[in-house]
Amino acid sequence: MKTFAQSLILVLLATTVAAQDFDFRNVKWGASTAEIKAAETEGTFFKEEPNAIVYEVQIVSLPAMAIYISIQNQLVVAQYHFIVNHSNANEYLTDYVNVQEALDQKYWQRVPEYVWSNTLFQGDADRYGTAVAAGHLSLIATWELTRTTITHMIRGDNFVVKHTISYKTKIPELVAILEAWQKQQAGSGL
Repeated sequence: MKTFAQSLILVLLATTVAAQDFDFRNVKWGASTAEIKAAETEGTFFKEEPNAIVYEVQIVSLPAMAIYISIQNQLVVAQYHFIVNHSNANEYLTDYVNVQEALDQKYWQRVPEYVWSNTLFQGDADRYGTAVAAGHLSLIATWELTRTTITHMIRGDNFVVKHTISYKTKIPELVAILEAWQKQQAGSGL
């Protein structure tokens, strides 16, 4: 006879396994557009394009766009684009750190790589936000999961800051579809 504790452990394990079955939000790689629309119950529909469906969402209390990118009606890439405007550039770094901490808790701790293209502000941590906005500094952290590569990045150009989390399939058949599509797009000059 199972004890209450044994039953509780089984329920928790089943919940954990079920939660890990999804690759992005509530869908798996290869999901169709219809499956994505049916599964996305938390976001507010924003727009649909030929290869993308976009929803407004909240991630770590920050407004963002959840973008599902499908090729041949199969989900291959997904992204969060944070849509926050700050008057103080260092606040973008605070957002990045808060999102990074949430990702570290969900997966495992990663130390972001600091990539400097211009070292003007490198010795002045109080100006790192300005360095990001100016395009001098990018912060990048990557997780390699069994089915997914996750990249958390913040970078800027001409004082426009882009903060994203990208999820990309590692399933060979879907990677082949994505790479063929990217090659086709590059060849078409788009």
